[in-house]
Amino acid sequence: MFIKKAMAILGFLVLTSLLLFIINKYSTQTNASSAEKAAVHTEIYKGNDHLSYPTFSDIKGKDLTLINDAIERHMEASYKEAQSLKKEADQKGEESAYETSYKVKYNDGKKLSFLIYDYQFSGGAHGVYTVTSYNYDLNDHKRVKLLDVLSNQAKIENTKNYIISYINEHPEQFYSDLKKSDIRLNQNTAFYFTNSGISIVFQQYDIAPSAAGNQEIKIPSSYLY
Repeated sequence: MFIKKAMAILGFLVLTSLLLFIINKYSTQTNASSAEKAAVHTEIYKGNDHLSYPTFSDIKGKDLTLINDAIERHMEASYKEAQSLKKEADQKGEESAYETSYKVKYNDGKKLSFLIYDYQFSGGAHGVYTVTSYNYDLNDHKRVKLLDVLSNQAKIENTKNYIISYINEHPEQFYSDLKKSDIRLNQNTAFYFTNSGISIVFQQYDIAPSAAGNQEIKIPSSYLY
């Protein structure tokens, strides 16, 4: 009799644990799938039609403030640089141009990546693009830089090995004499999140001629974690 009761109690506990596990798993999946993507809008900075930038909604207040403050600092610096460039060019009787644009590269409700491009022309054959990346972990409420992902020297070296291997497999896209030591990965290197890892974005002239633009090389997650 005692054994039957013990078995019944044990069976009840196992069934209860199983049900709780299933409920918790379903709840986790539901929360993950219901993470709402940020809505994206284009704005013009201080009435200058050449200075466009992103604004976001459907993001929690703390994260939204963090993102908006970073964009405001970037655009204020770009605005001042545009004014300075125009003033200098006008004094010399030369043409100049300064523009900003952006691309949202990753937006799944948990992580957000966007790039802001600054283009300036002050004479010569062509202008120059500079790209700045903004990556956010919306669960941890923080901006993520490249060395937060490549968090030790082994990861940095593995990523460099992958990049130089990719370059060697696609030589027509890059400088012919590139070496591993030419690949610089630091806190300010631009990148963005992807579904399978990250994509590193190089500045013009870093690893390829100007005509190639900002080269991007996707790094699989197996090299990162």
